[in-house]
Amino acid sequence: MNETKFDESSGMMSTSLSLNKDLVRQLDALLSEDHTGSDCWRPAKPMVVEAIVWVALGAVLWVVTLSFVS
Repeated sequence: MNETKFDESSGMMSTSLSLNKDLVRQLDALLSEDHTGSDCWRPAKPMVVEAIVWVALGAVLWVVTLSFVS
């Protein structure tokens, strides 16, 4: 394969360095206390339990409504 060389004047090196710096900044932000303390790092079990409760409540309301209508 051919090896492509980039000079500083082409702008490719500065773009690559800029993207790398941005990636490092974003990765550091993921490990910051603000992010690790947020909901996306918590276990999903409470959310699943809440969803099941809401589905069960909706099913009960649906059955009660059907019983009153019939």
